[in-house]
Amino acid sequence: MKAQFQADTFKSQYPGADTNAKSGTAIEFKSEDSEYRAYIPGADKKKSTLETDGAGALTVKLVQDHIRHGAHDDHSTTTLIFESSGKLARTNHEFAIEVDKGGAFKIPDIVPKSLELAVEIAGALGALETAGISEAVAQEVVADIAAICDAFNKICAAIDNLTDDGGRLNFPAVVCHNMNKVSCSIVSVA
Repeated sequence: MKAQFQADTFKSQYPGADTNAKSGTAIEFKSEDSEYRAYIPGADKKKSTLETDGAGALTVKLVQDHIRHGAHDDHSTTTLIFESSGKLARTNHEFAIEVDKGGAFKIPDIVPKSLELAVEIAGALGALETAGISEAVAQEVVADIAAICDAFNKICAAIDNLTDDGGRLNFPAVVCHNMNKVSCSIVSVA
């Protein structure tokens, strides 16, 4: 005997959802006014996967997303292990929801570093003519640029967190519900 995942059974548990999202590798659905995506185990070798061992036990890696338009998506990866009889043996205890910190708008680290370098070069070039005053001013400008970029990124992250539609709060329940849907899609075959 070996445990086997039934993709059609899994898909049938999402009435009204887009069961062919991401080129047929995912299911996109709504729950409590938020949008989510569950990758179909075995449909994509990089996301949700299936692995059968020599004894017929099945390991299912289930990847899920909380879709946040205009912001970075939240992600969850869970591993479920089924005995050859199809009975759930265990899930990983490293269940994690990755919440991306920061908003969709963020000044990348390379921008202030590039500006700092340009200002320092300009200050050093003018140092001979200004008896070193331009170098001191350049250091102040560099500090100001770093502070402005840091403040902008913190403000964007705070605004992003305030604009969540409640989907983050609902995401753990969605993840658990989809784990149950995977369990209901496992059969034992000879």
